[in-house]
Amino acid sequence: MTEEQNQLLFMPSTVARLTLEGLASEGGRIRLADFLRELNLLQGALTELDRAATAGRKRSSYFRLTALNYSSPARVCFEEVPIATDAQSHDAIGALGRLLHDLKTRNQAVDVDATAANMIARMAGPVGHTIASVSIASNGIELAITVETKREIELLLEPRERYESSLMGMLEAINLHQGANVFRVYPDIGPAKVACRFPPELLADAVRAVGRFVEIRGVFSRGGKERYPSAADVTAIEILPEEREESPLASLRGIAPDLTGGRSTEQFLSALRDGQT
Repeated sequence: MTEEQNQLLFMPSTVARLTLEGLASEGGRIRLADFLRELNLLQGALTELDRAATAGRKRSSYFRLTALNYSSPARVCFEEVPIATDAQSHDAIGALGRLLHDLKTRNQAVDVDATAANMIARMAGPVGHTIASVSIASNGIELAITVETKREIELLLEPRERYESSLMGMLEAINLHQGANVFRVYPDIGPAKVACRFPPELLADAVRAVGRFVEIRGVFSRGGKERYPSAADVTAIEILPEEREESPLASLRGIAPDLTGGRSTEQFLSALRDGQT
């Protein structure tokens, strides 16, 4: 067993590790911009895994450094800490380990967190250009983040079904940087979150809707193993009246687009009454 494997074996299950190695031409040193980029993407993935356990309402944990050394490769270790002293965290570190396992084994039988997986895939961007290698370790699993890893994650997350529908939920986490034009909607029922892209002409509507209960319409995407849609190309955003923002049943709309079998709502309800469904 190598020293690296031995270290991985005895890593506490509550600790995750990021390892980066610089290019030989840089003496193995890591550029500051690359270090911050990779760390931010990994933190973003962990935050998504934490929020998924609380249906996107709030974070339950923060992450604290436990080790930081620089000896080419550089290693950063961190642990999960509950935000409330009397609360339990939702084990984002454990969820990261399970996600790394599913990505490493190309497990298509599970519903992976698409947003977190995409953030990990993006960590491959500087590999081979300004970074020699990047890897993440958690719960005894280590995944090397390479260009091939990025392709495999994209294939795993490739939409298997696209359909027009609508969905209600809380609009949060908008990102307009460099024309990204994305936000997330957190329904009360159904998917934990839906990552939404919107065109420039909806920019004003999206900004006004931040922190509000909305109905979005557009083309939704669902992976082959996903029960609910995980992404949408939005064509319309409607801010719902405040009295409807507290209704947990409102978000049921649109999560089962094929429920009526192509019939109108009136025809479907009539068939239900006659026992013909």
